[in-house]
This record gives sequence, structure tokens and C-alpha cells, in this order.
Amino acid sequence: MHRWITLAQRCTLPLFRLPESRAAQISEGSTVNISNEGEGTFGPGPYSAGEIRILYLLLEIKEKIGKMENATGNLGTIDQRLLEVIVAANKAATLLPGIQNTLTEHNKDLNGLGKRVDFAITVGKVAVAIAALIPTIVFIYHAVERLLSPLPLPK
Repeated sequence: MHRWITLAQRCTLPLFRLPESRAAQISEGSTVNISNEGEGTFGPGPYSAGEIRILYLLLEIKEKIGKMENATGNLGTIDQRLLEVIVAANKAATLLPGIQNTLTEHNKDLNGLGKRVDFAITVGKVAVAIAALIPTIVFIYHAVERLLSPLPLPK
């Protein structure tokens, strides 16, 4: 069996693929002449169909193990990134109550400023009304003064 493992390690996967017409002719336990001639040839020497299947399976296993090693190698960087995200989430969670208290205080301050603004608007409206009434009051004062003043006596 050791001989097949070393042979499988030296060979590449596409070398052991049979065309479908040729694979249908090979039965379990039969011997296949593997020469460098014609369609479906692999290399020198006779091999049985079972041995070729074993080689193919060994190559698939080797390929899958290589892919698994690559995938597990990427897990380290993914773990590091997850730790960074967890640390950032913890920082945000510890800052959140302080931010909520600050928002509550600012909301109270804005409500107080809103009341002051409403008062200032009311005072401004009263001042504008008074400013608009001053000329009218002066006109009425002069009209009443003329009416109440004695007529000048002729000389």
C-alpha cells in the first residue's frame, strides 16, 4: 500500500481520469494496460480498475486535506477580527449609559431654552405693539390738547 501512496503523491489528479466510454468498459478486478498510446492512457504498467480508483481517492483525499489546511489557516485571522469586534462592542456598551445621561441633560437644557425663547417672543410682540401704538398715542394727545386749549382771544 505504501507504493500506491508514494505514486499518488507524485501524480496529479487529471492524469487518472478515464473517458466515460473507457471507464464503462473497465469492470471491478479487471486489469487495465496503462500505456502512453491512444485515448484514456495514463502511464506505463498494468493497473487494475480498483487500484486506479484507490489512487484517485488518495489524490482526492490529499487535495481535500490541502483545502482544509488552507481553511484552518484563515481561522486565525478571523478569530483576531472577531476579538477586535467584541472589544469594540464592549467599549460601546460601557459608553452607552453615559451618552444616554448626557442626552437627557441636553434635552432638559433645550426645554428650558425653549421656554425662555417663548417668553422672549412674547416680550418682543408686546414691545412691537407698544412701538406701533406710540405714534397713535402722540396723535391722540395732540388732538385732545387742541380741543382742550382755550381759543386765542382776538387783540
